[in-house]
Amino acid sequence: MAGSDFLIGQTISHYRILEKLGGGGMGIVYKAEDTRLHRNVALKFLPENVAKDAQSLARFEREAQAASALNHPNICTIHDIGEVDGTAFIAMEYLDGATLKQLIQERPLKPEQVLDLSIEISDALDAAHAKGIIHRDIKPANIFVTARGLAKILDFGLAKVAGTNAAPTHDLSGATLDASESLLTSPGSAIGTIAYMSPEQVRGEKLDARTDLFSFGVVLYEMVTGKRPFGGDTSGVTFDSILNRQPVSPARLNPQVSVEIERIINKALEKDRDVRYQSATELRADLKRFRRDSQSGQTAAQPVLQSSPRSQTRKRNHLLFVGAGAALVFLLAAGFLYFKRPLVRLAPKKGLLQRQLTANPADNTLVTASISPDGKQLAYFDHAKGLSLMLIDSGEKRNFPNSTSKIPQGWYPDGTHLLVGGSGISKTLEKMSILDGTTRKLLDLDEDIEPSLSPDGSRIVFVRHNDPSELWLLALEGEAPRRVLSIAPNKIASVAWSPSSRRIAYLRYGPKEVVVESCDTDGHQPVPVLNNDRLQGFNGFGDIAWLSNGLIIYRLSEPPPNDKYDNLWSVDVDPYSGRIRSLSAQVTTGTGFSQTNLSSSADGKRLVYLQARTVDSVRIAKLQIPGGDLGTFQVLPGEGWDKWPIAWSKDSQSLFLLSSPQGNLGLFQQNVHTSDTTLLASEPDSWPQPVLTPDGLSLLFSQSDSAHTSGKSQRIMRVPVGGGPISLVLAGDYGSFDCALRANVCAVSQTKDGKNVYAFLDPFKGRGADFAQAGSHTGRLRLSPDGQTIALFLGSEQSKIQLISVDGGTSRDVEIPNSRLQSLAWSPDNRHLYLSGGLGDSWVILKAGLDGKFKILSEVKGGQGWLLLCGPSPDEHYLSYLLRNWESNAMLLENF
Repeated sequence: MAGSDFLIGQTISHYRILEKLGGGGMGIVYKAEDTRLHRNVALKFLPENVAKDAQSLARFEREAQAASALNHPNICTIHDIGEVDGTAFIAMEYLDGATLKQLIQERPLKPEQVLDLSIEISDALDAAHAKGIIHRDIKPANIFVTARGLAKILDFGLAKVAGTNAAPTHDLSGATLDASESLLTSPGSAIGTIAYMSPEQVRGEKLDARTDLFSFGVVLYEMVTGKRPFGGDTSGVTFDSILNRQPVSPARLNPQVSVEIERIINKALEKDRDVRYQSATELRADLKRFRRDSQSGQTAAQPVLQSSPRSQTRKRNHLLFVGAGAALVFLLAAGFLYFKRPLVRLAPKKGLLQRQLTANPADNTLVTASISPDGKQLAYFDHAKGLSLMLIDSGEKRNFPNSTSKIPQGWYPDGTHLLVGGSGISKTLEKMSILDGTTRKLLDLDEDIEPSLSPDGSRIVFVRHNDPSELWLLALEGEAPRRVLSIAPNKIASVAWSPSSRRIAYLRYGPKEVVVESCDTDGHQPVPVLNNDRLQGFNGFGDIAWLSNGLIIYRLSEPPPNDKYDNLWSVDVDPYSGRIRSLSAQVTTGTGFSQTNLSSSADGKRLVYLQARTVDSVRIAKLQIPGGDLGTFQVLPGEGWDKWPIAWSKDSQSLFLLSSPQGNLGLFQQNVHTSDTTLLASEPDSWPQPVLTPDGLSLLFSQSDSAHTSGKSQRIMRVPVGGGPISLVLAGDYGSFDCALRANVCAVSQTKDGKNVYAFLDPFKGRGADFAQAGSHTGRLRLSPDGQTIALFLGSEQSKIQLISVDGGTSRDVEIPNSRLQSLAWSPDNRHLYLSGGLGDSWVILKAGLDGKFKILSEVKGGQGWLLLCGPSPDEHYLSYLLRNWESNAMLLENF
């Protein structure tokens, strides 16, 4: 049962199985959702030899119950044990990160990481041993390192409780999920993985806590050298090595290993357990003492200077010469300073260097930028000039004429050509010379794609946002593009080549998770890298980058309330296998921007990215009646708050706004002439769409009901304009609502059986009678000032508006061709509509008759901003709208 893929999607007990995490001789592990507590767990199905042997299963249950009492931050928690259809399982804490085995990858870890992890591991062993629980299979594969760098010992639930049979007939001591380790686990009575066994385990003797300390010594040796101390081609050779051979000195494998760490390792690896560390407390104390002394500069170097009898004799001979005494003191001092170092001697790291390269204003957004392979030039594109080149160190710029469709997507390795086009207004993908601007077409396109050129310049990978989402590969020797990967139901958001040009990393996102993973160039061998709900990668090209040193740079959003901003993080990944080699590390901090469009120099020492943020301004423009043209405008002041204008006051003197100056969304009233501002309502669960009641004395607004227990999805609330208590008008699964400006009529929408139903709304009594039904609508319901007609966008494209009569429910359509409308408002005379949205490649404000004829009142070129209408004031002297622009500039990052 446990080994079958059909388990995915099924519910076992109260656990819904989501995906397979791994498997081996010790069982199969799945990611599952606890449907009772709504949390993710790791669900491990035990091997049949355990599940079907009554004595073994009973012993497992007793030991798992004891281990579940371990409450320690460095031990993976056991939540539950159970049995379904004769198959036993154990539910454990679900962890995000990588095993220590995956991190080591046959190379030493960083010194600070070794010390932090080893102290945490020894502390966990101390806690378990104090409860009489012995693990018996301490190895890198059973030590997990979370994304935050915290060590977690796995499979304590399959350990031995002191006092039980010392040598059971079945191996219960841990799950080996990596097939490469399956040959290391002996099926006999000796428990554990051979390369990490203690001598007493090899001999089949009764075990105590000191066996875990020996195994941990093996792990510590591997952490500082990247190699195992004991090994061989067969189990017999390995056994002999553990019992009779001394391991190679760690300092010979890694000359920078300190004397004290080597002493600690050697003491943990004593073959005689009476001479070995006697407790994890003792081992942890030595590690903590070394870390303290290393940080305070007190680590002794004397043992290194006395490492051999010959050096001691030479020292005694030198001391006979009094005249050389001063020189000896000098040498000893120099030696002391040299050897007074932590686990590994590191050159001091330079501080992070960030520099802004461009200074484009908000009305001329930088669309994309790419650094040359030698790190000396920047190719970038903006709407004012198209494609430009910059010499990074001097700032000298050069523009390419007639390059408004030449969006740079990356450099060829020779540094003289660019890959251009592929997205935006370009429908071809081209190779372009930066010397003379000539181009050669590579591919005709019928859609926007996200191309990425391989580091060796031989292939292009790109995303097609079909259903399912697809990854395509184009070889530049004239071959046709071929599909290499298809993902459903998730989507691919961004791609990046490994420096070896053999793997492709991509962002895969779906309704429940966002993942970075990589595959080979045939779409095979997918390897997960990261799984984090805060991953950002929906802007398209360049949201991840794979540097030549193996670092994958990615974006994580900040925790709320700053989650509209993000910072850059890195994780070290092998460019050939895709395996993680180190934990994630934060690169940038506290920017207050989004950071995207990542590109790096060929040596990985320089990284360029776009630093972007939205810049909003609430504008109040004069309306020139009768023509309706827009005159001069003023910007509503507000100390840098994000403000959304929603409705005018009855006297045309104030605007009602949504804003979040302290992080919580609130409803405000602001005088457009004096800027006096009043808070009317503020709750964390509010998402108001304020509507002025026909009498002008109250506002209706919507409130999310997620924090309440009524079971309803929305509340429509009423608040007096002059301040006062908030009252409930209506609760239920309702959509948008509106009130007439000059008639005592309000209306509300509701979806029933796939249809939109429209009903009257009394601001004091609630829902009234239905008056119309219609098909699919989007956007906000807007009621004409005379209360006779509602207007809504028809369908998802929003180029059509449907007008529905309140009296009888008849309807007719108004179409604005080639438009992508976002908001609408009625003119006070009921004869026109004010509209905002996209028209061609611009953002516009329109005034349209009910026959579809329109006039452009305002236009923002380039498509990098958008306009949201509040609408005309009741006296139609002013028009209020929100103009949003993207401020985006190229940044250079070094020493990261």
